[in-house]
Amino acid sequence: MGALASAVQSGKTLYVGLSNYDGEHLQRAATILNELKISFVINQNRYSIFAARLKTMA
Repeated sequence: MGALASAVQSGKTLYVGLSNYDGEHLQRAATILNELKISFVINQNRYSIFAARLKTMA
């Protein structure tokens, strides 16, 4: 989280987004970012239309 905070603080990015964190790790990351006063705006989980289709066909 420190590297992401540094990127925001240096002006290289405006916000932090995370990807493929489970609920426990996402909550921990959000808490750390909040303590660092860094905006966390998105969580993008892995998704595949092909995997979803296979689940509905099974």
